Amino acid sequence: MYVVSGAILERWSALSDEQIRSELESFYFAGWSSASNALLWAWYLMARHPEVMQRLMADVDAVLGGRRPTAEDLPNLPYVQQVLFETLRLYPPIYASVRKVLADDEILGFRIPAGSHVTISSHVTHRSPQFWDEPERFNPDRFQSEATRARPRYAYFPFLGGPHQCLGRDFFLLEAQLVIIMAAQRYRLEVVPGHVAEAEPLITQRMRGSLPMVIHRR
Repeated sequence: MYVVSGAILERWSALSDEQIRSELESFYFAGWSSASNALLWAWYLMARHPEVMQRLMADVDAVLGGRRPTAEDLPNLPYVQQVLFETLRLYPPIYASVRKVLADDEILGFRIPAGSHVTISSHVTHRSPQFWDEPERFNPDRFQSEATRARPRYAYFPFLGGPHQCLGRDFFLLEAQLVIIMAAQRYRLEVVPGHVAEAEPLITQRMRGSLPMVIHRR
């Protein structure tokens, strides 16, 4: 259940019907389209790293004992979030964003005049050896709390940052973790032998074509 604050209700009451519709469309896109892409990559990466999938399933079984998960269970299943965060590091759905410069600025010695557009790429930063050891390797343990605190704040920004973060961030994190948990309770997935997934960066970083998998009931 979501609790909507009075401040949010006051803000929404000041919007026109057209603005509310636009906000809802953005929320739907951010919390569903991006989520479906991220979940595809999560299952692909776990299938390619069965030790990760086994550890995740073991944690889910130990904490839930077969019952349906709720949002209150998520703090007790930190490895699920680590897997999701590592997936978003390698394949952030919003892999690049553009910001308009409002005033003259300078970035690393480069003059940026007002009115310019600056592209920020999480895909590039998330794979930079400046911030990540073995950046191409799938390793959810990067997101253990101690390792996370040691990194610069903007070494990782799958939802962008500042006051204009992704509108669907919290909704996405909630639904994606619950989907992973509920699927892991019932199934073990394997990638069809020989299939290698490719990224297709369009509006979001999709997976090119389909993802053929063999599904085993647990």
